[in-house]
Amino acid sequence: MSLKVYNNIKKYLYNSIIFFLFLLLLSCVRKEYKRSEEIVEYYINYEANLLSEEAIKKGFAVWENSIDGKIKFIYRGRNRAGIIKDGKNTVSFVKEFPATLDQKHIAYCYNWRKDKTIIESDIIFNMSPVKWTTGKTKTPNSYCIEGILLHEIGHLLGLSHINSDKSVMKKKQTIEDSYNTVIDDLTIEEFKKLYGD
Repeated sequence: MSLKVYNNIKKYLYNSIIFFLFLLLLSCVRKEYKRSEEIVEYYINYEANLLSEEAIKKGFAVWENSIDGKIKFIYRGRNRAGIIKDGKNTVSFVKEFPATLDQKHIAYCYNWRKDKTIIESDIIFNMSPVKWTTGKTKTPNSYCIEGILLHEIGHLLGLSHINSDKSVMKKKQTIEDSYNTVIDDLTIEEFKKLYGD
């Protein structure tokens, strides 16, 4: 092998390694999206019963109180169900998850973004694979709406999953976890990193 070919290979490998390291670094940069408004208005789909409505209002109130009212949540009434960009943040219960989502999810928050700002969110609860209850009714073998909603509101605010079993923002939640209706310190800390003190 000639010296010229050797140097070209060496240069190619060096550039490839630098490019790979750049891509690796870029993938580690956390994409932070958050809301710009101090008041988030939300709706609940028509099919939700009054106990579900009460549970949803409680979930938003827990968040608002936990962040000392830095963001206020205001219930505006009923709206259609599903993930539809219509300028309204809607919480809904659906019998069929959209085909584009993993059907194993029990709930999901979809955020529409512009630049680094979340401009609209829809939260859907999947009624197919699991049963739902409220902190008031506590039906056995059912997920508690309030606890799962706390997690999804975290996503509505721009929070990612937190790698801690004690966090409401942990990736997977059991039925027992869903009865936790307290926002933990780790989650509040992540909120403050995103929104400031």
